[in-house]
Amino acid sequence: MIDAKTMGFLADSGRDPTREWLAAHKRDLEDAKADLKQFASRLIHCVASIDGRVSSANPDLTNRFARVLGAQLARGVISLTIRTSPDSRAAATYFVHIEPGASYSGGGARSPATKFSRLLRQQMMTDTGRWRELVEGTVFRTFFHHGLSDGTSLATSGFGKNHDAMDSLNLRAFGACRPLPDQLLQSTNAVSEIVRAFAAARPLIDFINRATTR
Repeated sequence: MIDAKTMGFLADSGRDPTREWLAAHKRDLEDAKADLKQFASRLIHCVASIDGRVSSANPDLTNRFARVLGAQLARGVISLTIRTSPDSRAAATYFVHIEPGASYSGGGARSPATKFSRLLRQQMMTDTGRWRELVEGTVFRTFFHHGLSDGTSLATSGFGKNHDAMDSLNLRAFGACRPLPDQLLQSTNAVSEIVRAFAAARPLIDFINRATTR
C-alpha cells in the first residue's frame, strides 16, 4: 500500500511546484521516496514470484528505480516499468503509472517504435485466431474494460471499440491498462491487485514480444 501522505505529496507536486516549495517540503519528499521505494520493492518481489523471467530481465531494478524516484516525485508522477525479457527488441512490459486520480497498471506496449508496430500488425494478421482470443477473451475484457491504449485517456466506463480484434490494426498503442483508484493504492490490496492485472496482461505481452523479437 502507498501512504496517504505520499499520495498527497504527489498531488501537490503535480501542480508545477517551485524550487522553493520543494525545498520547504524536502522532508515530505524524502518520506514519500522511502514509502514508494518500499512499495516498489514489494511489488517487484511479488511479480517475480509469478513470472520467473522478471529477475533476470531486470537486474538491480529496485535500486535503479530509487535513483530516478526523486525526479519523478518532483513532477508528481511515478512510473515503474518491469521487463519480461532482456532483449531490447521486446517492446512489451509490465507497467505501473501512479498519479493521483489517474493511476493504472497492466502490460503491453504503450508507445512502440514504428518498426515494432509494423511487426506486431503482421503477427496479428498471421495469427488472427490467437489475437482474437487475447483481446476479445473474457479475462481481457474483465480486467481491461477500455481496450488497448497508451494509458493517457482511459474512459470512465464501457468497452473501447478496439475490443474487436481487427480494429486493433489501426491502433498506435497496445497497452492493456487497468485503472487504479487512489483508495485502492492506499489499501493493503494494492500490490495484489496490480499483480493480478500483470497476470491478466501476460499473454498480451508474450504475443507482442514474440512478434517484435523474431
